Amino acid sequence: METRPVVGWEGLYEIEIEGDTAWIVSLNYNKTGKRKRLAMRVGIRGYALARLSRRGRSFENSVHILVCQAFHGLKPEPKSHAAHRNDVKTDNRPSNLYWASPEENYRDRDRNGKTPRGSQNGATKLTSDEVLEIRRAYVAKELRQYELADKFGVHRTTIRDILYRKIWKHL
Repeated sequence: METRPVVGWEGLYEIEIEGDTAWIVSLNYNKTGKRKRLAMRVGIRGYALARLSRRGRSFENSVHILVCQAFHGLKPEPKSHAAHRNDVKTDNRPSNLYWASPEENYRDRDRNGKTPRGSQNGATKLTSDEVLEIRRAYVAKELRQYELADKFGVHRTTIRDILYRKIWKHL
């Protein structure tokens, strides 16, 4: 088992690596004289979170950032991301984490097939079949861009971006 102090919380908390699991451990011993592993929860974006306290105030922290700081040093650049090699947001082993630029992190997400594309994107109004129908109807000169926009309930610029493959590129 390997331990490192939590950066910025030295003397209060440590990160404990046991097998495939990273734990945040309070150095305030509990009644049995053992160090206490903090409960972690998974936040709305899928990352493990731990609540650390100092002088009566508590702060929720992303575990992957705490582990990356403890094992790989502080962020090399202000915009650096604590990236997961395997894109599993709760896998916080030091060997799975590294500092990456936002662009590197996005490329890594694309390479691992985790980028929500097309109808997997929660903001989309169209399905893959509708996008293919838009392209087919435009190429066949059945409908103009503004007519396609009216038919599918989207803005004309959305139709243009589909036709010029600025969006829905994967189809």
